[in-house]
Amino acid sequence: MGGSLYGWLRNWMGIENISMLMYDDPALFEDMVSYLTDYFMELTAPVLKKVSFDLVYFFEDCCGSTGPLFSPAIYDAVLDKYYKKLIGFYKANGVALALVDSDGKVDQFIPHWLGSGFDIIFPIEVGTWGASPMQLREQFGPGLRMMGGVDKHIIAEGEDAIRAHLMSLKPAVDAGGYLPIPDHRIPPECSYQDMLTYIRVFNEVFNP
Repeated sequence: MGGSLYGWLRNWMGIENISMLMYDDPALFEDMVSYLTDYFMELTAPVLKKVSFDLVYFFEDCCGSTGPLFSPAIYDAVLDKYYKKLIGFYKANGVALALVDSDGKVDQFIPHWLGSGFDIIFPIEVGTWGASPMQLREQFGPGLRMMGGVDKHIIAEGEDAIRAHLMSLKPAVDAGGYLPIPDHRIPPECSYQDMLTYIRVFNEVFNP
């Protein structure tokens, strides 16, 4: 857990207040982001001297069902340089990969995240907007690494539906850099038997 430059502030202030702050007092917003950047580096530096990590995880949750909760322009003006500073710090200390965690429709932010140095996008929430790892890979190229993308509601629809859905994800898996998992919790309509069927079909498709 390497930090949060928006998600923590959003939790502390609420979405409306943090959104208004970005416009009413952008200097204060940037000062808060800058402070958090220094805080996480100071907090984790002693640990990184003693422990090796493969991945650093950033919690942000900065998108909803229709897209980002703030504009890419604000991202570029404020957040980009601090992500670069923080990710650069972790990678200089031997952490190979940086993951950004945001629910929602993240398409608009993906090129900005990649430009800041993030390696993995998580959780590729399918949602009502129908996010597809295959489409995202086609749009942003083979360097895009992802986790998620499994429509959890398919699990209760039976073996044929599960297999068809997982087979649609197989080309992205075979290309590398993508781990197919359901986003968030399995919905309550999925029975224990449904889950066992999903696991069996998953292994048949991806681990034959």
